[in-house]
Amino acid sequence: MKDSWSLEINWPKTVKRFWSQVDRPREGCWNFVGKNGQGHTNGKFRVCKNPSVIKTPCRFAYELFHGPLRQEKAVRQKCGNPRCVHPFHLYAELRDARRKRRLEKAKRAAQEWAQFKNSLVCSRCGWNEAGVGIEFHHRDPSEKDFELGKKGRHFGPENARIQEELAKCDVLCSNCHKLAHGAPEIFKNFRGRTVAQ
Repeated sequence: MKDSWSLEINWPKTVKRFWSQVDRPREGCWNFVGKNGQGHTNGKFRVCKNPSVIKTPCRFAYELFHGPLRQEKAVRQKCGNPRCVHPFHLYAELRDARRKRRLEKAKRAAQEWAQFKNSLVCSRCGWNEAGVGIEFHHRDPSEKDFELGKKGRHFGPENARIQEELAKCDVLCSNCHKLAHGAPEIFKNFRGRTVAQ
């Protein structure tokens, strides 16, 4: 059964407006580039103004080809591109299944991040007793895009953005990192010995 607001829409005009906001190359993903999508991971598409109905572009595209979805289902991209609305790249799943998969993925990423940090050594004093004491010092603060400690646990060390940010950093233990920020002159001359010595 259609929603009551769907009877008020000029569907040909709405569909045309939707596809006018999609970049459709001959190959690869079809990315939603509409103005309502700026600042949102998946984008937003206003289906109608009165009453106000807004959907994610991927959900709108999926429903165009497969019919209405129940609220407990969400639309995802097989390609992994959150802006993609290519009908062949979309699939529907229960929101609970997605939540469970994301938790498992985050747990796996956190474990991989912990193992990665356990393999590192402080570039100043050589300390490597435990990964929890290893931190990342940006050589040029103006190039810093985000904190690796937070993002790394979420995405894991193999993520491309994490790798790019790691390239901007020196590996330091917690003590050396504190010296780098709190006492830069001492840190500048501090090499080859542990803080305890």
